[in-house]
Amino acid sequence: MEKVQGEMEIERWERSEEMSDAERKVIQETWNRVYANCEDVGVSILIRFFVNFPSAKQYFSQFKHMEDPLEMERSLQLRKHARRVMGAINSVVENIYDSEKVSSVLALVGKAHAVKHKVDPVYFKILTGVMLEVLKEEYANEFTAPEVQRAWTKMRSLIYTHVTAAYKEKSSTSPVLQEFSRTPHKGSARPSASFFSTLGCSSSGPGDLNSSMTVFLPISSFNPTFLFCCSQFSSGMCNFVLD
Repeated sequence: MEKVQGEMEIERWERSEEMSDAERKVIQETWNRVYANCEDVGVSILIRFFVNFPSAKQYFSQFKHMEDPLEMERSLQLRKHARRVMGAINSVVENIYDSEKVSSVLALVGKAHAVKHKVDPVYFKILTGVMLEVLKEEYANEFTAPEVQRAWTKMRSLIYTHVTAAYKEKSSTSPVLQEFSRTPHKGSARPSASFFSTLGCSSSGPGDLNSSMTVFLPISSFNPTFLFCCSQFSSGMCNFVLD
């Protein structure tokens, strides 16, 4: 039977607590040490996640049949995904003082998992719990202080709240990100598919002002400032999804 952690806190997690500036500083300072070794730490987190919660592997065709932790550790696909996970968290940490950028980054992550990958949102809660377990073990000096644990508990809640908002909104007329108004502004035009292709993105949909267009952002475009700018366009209807 899989070990399930933190499920008694589900109700409390429905709304994240506001972080103080002191807690944001703690998050950035402790994360800097971790991110210096991000790939290996990310691999350790994913291995424990998949060993303790093997049902999570159903979403990963590249390594869903792996059972041996050593085989997982050698997997290039798993290492690639570890870098993605750590990169996404790093984008949040770097912009922890800017709530709008944080919201934009996590909304993209949530929408990709809700719409494209169809991952059960409970795994975000589980994964962040596993992450803190690993960090407390590997960086005991930094992560065992009560104030650090409080700050990272709020960080877990923030990630979960913003990511899972996409699941609540995916069937709603309200967009996950700021989808563009169907009424174009005078003198403005929505960026075309060719514009996005120059940025290494792909798109689907006819892209005229009366129809929806989905823009798929490659992981290499995972720059929080760029993503935030994408979410601010207001001259058409676009959905941005991490690819």
